[in-house]
Amino acid sequence: MEIGFEKYEAAGNDFIVVDASSFAGMESDAAVGRLVEVASRWCDRHFGIGADGILFIDRETASVAHGRGTVAKMTIVNSDGSLAEMCGNGIRCAARYIASRVLGVEGGLTIATDGGDQRVCFASGRDGEIAVEMGRCDYVRDVALELGNGLAFDGDEIDVGNPHFVVELCGNDAGLTPREARDAYGAEISRHREFRHGANVEFTREIAPNHLEMRVFERGVGATLACGTGCVASAYAYCRKRGLSGVSVAIETEGGLLHVEIPEGIDWDGHVSKSGVKLIGGAKHVYSGVMALNDEAC
Repeated sequence: MEIGFEKYEAAGNDFIVVDASSFAGMESDAAVGRLVEVASRWCDRHFGIGADGILFIDRETASVAHGRGTVAKMTIVNSDGSLAEMCGNGIRCAARYIASRVLGVEGGLTIATDGGDQRVCFASGRDGEIAVEMGRCDYVRDVALELGNGLAFDGDEIDVGNPHFVVELCGNDAGLTPREARDAYGAEISRHREFRHGANVEFTREIAPNHLEMRVFERGVGATLACGTGCVASAYAYCRKRGLSGVSVAIETEGGLLHVEIPEGIDWDGHVSKSGVKLIGGAKHVYSGVMALNDEAC
């Protein structure tokens, strides 16, 4: 069985986009199960297509299961075959893909994810950029994390529909840069016993006011060029620590620059409203292809 796919990228996060219609006659859960089985082969950059993950887009049943305003359901399969609740860069790729096939969504659309329904708008005044209204963005707790070598990191656990641990590096963190910290400790922290379901790990450094450098280790993927929800978690932790609201935070990743808009009047002791925090960045189509869905696919 051959499956058509589209390759998309957003800030260097690259995805294999597969439409449910490619699995003729197969239920969505079964189709996702097949993608879970082939994810590690398809995402292999030497013997497969190469990607950080697979986005399964179901436009047929989304409105029935999630409400009439929902255009599609996006299921995220990480490169190791695990499932992710939400992906900020992935949802922009999904929105770009859907907009190329569905008429009348230029003003925006709603995409269902396992982390909640997300409203996506094609941002006016920003050439080619897409704004995602983040539905969930909550502070969980401060964590003082001790590693096996005796080094400790203080950070914030943030829920953005998926779990994040954000460490803002300063002078007492062994003089590490975000990249050095990520490469040396990202994997260990991601699967640390403190995080029951694992965590996406972000190391940040303030370049200037409201301007951060960020490096990320994604749960189920590894080190990636960018992470949209990681940018949101990083900006959220940064602004919470300083009591900031009504600002736009620029996040420099290895894959490019993303912006996180923090609304006015946030009660940092409470929760952000559903329509509050926005992630803004681009997404583009790279190429189309066909892949065999069998054990010899790669």
